[in-house]
Amino acid sequence: MTAIRARARKHRARSVGFTVQVPHSSTAAPRARSTAPAIAAYAAAAGFALGLSRFVLGPQTGAGSALADGTPLGALLAAIPHVLLLCWVLPAWPATILARLGGLWWLVLDLCSSLLAGSGAQPTMFLGVRFIGHLGAAAWLIGGSWPRGGALRWVGLVTGLWLAGYTFVSPWVPPVALAPTAPLLIAWCLLVGRDLSTHRG
Repeated sequence: MTAIRARARKHRARSVGFTVQVPHSSTAAPRARSTAPAIAAYAAAAGFALGLSRFVLGPQTGAGSALADGTPLGALLAAIPHVLLLCWVLPAWPATILARLGGLWWLVLDLCSSLLAGSGAQPTMFLGVRFIGHLGAAAWLIGGSWPRGGALRWVGLVTGLWLAGYTFVSPWVPPVALAPTAPLLIAWCLLVGRDLSTHRG
């Protein structure tokens, strides 16, 4: 009888030890996965920086024509940060449904504009698609950034207003007027990455 009781106590001890360990191991994977959106935001910032460098360094190195809109490399550089934002950041970063729909609108149309440029479409066509997408960008950048406060709020506000504002004046103002939005988007992605890193879990 004593042996039976000892075996029962050992069985209970093993059961308790097992149940204690399961929650610890089951929570480790979701926390590890939650770092992906932050990493994607930082990678998108690097992608926008590469896109900016082609305009800054292109005229000096002679690589501008090889990286311009309508070239395979130019389309790839334009697509990389948008794919990162679309696949990882957009669904993970807190925002209202309208703001997220705006972000989806922006990223999809920007990708479409890059495909149009790569297929040989006229600039009036693919730039028109891109500028219309900027209206969605404004909704996501402003709608998602404003509740977060701090620098993220103001960078998102200025970037979104700049992108949307240019859409309405694009027939009369050259695209170079959009140049300041490139460093702003880089800063915004870095701030979003920090925000996702701080509030993940």
